[in-house]
Amino acid sequence: TISANVHPGRPVPGDGAVVAESSTWNTAGDGGGGGGGKGSGEWVTICVRDTGHGLSAEQLRLIFKSFATGEASRGGTGLGLTVCQRLLADAQGGLWCSSQVSSGTEFTIILPRE
Repeated sequence: TISANVHPGRPVPGDGAVVAESSTWNTAGDGGGGGGGKGSGEWVTICVRDTGHGLSAEQLRLIFKSFATGEASRGGTGLGLTVCQRLLADAQGGLWCSSQVSSGTEFTIILPRE
């Protein structure tokens, strides 16, 4: 499932979410409700959710690390999510992941609307 929403202030990760290390979602001066110095102060969230087998606590711990690949990796380099998080950080956005074994996984991207 893919969904997108607009929020009046900067969204924050839910309980248990793993936040990308370079994410700027919690930078000083933003306070969680400001616009990060851009435009209207509105934020866009894009959520990608699946109902697969989910990720273990160890997999979640490593998910945003460079060159970390899953047990079932099929030749990936482990750089995709690292590149995504860095591009989002450059755009003053953020990325986080929530998952539970047997319940699927959700990635949330946040970006300033303007």
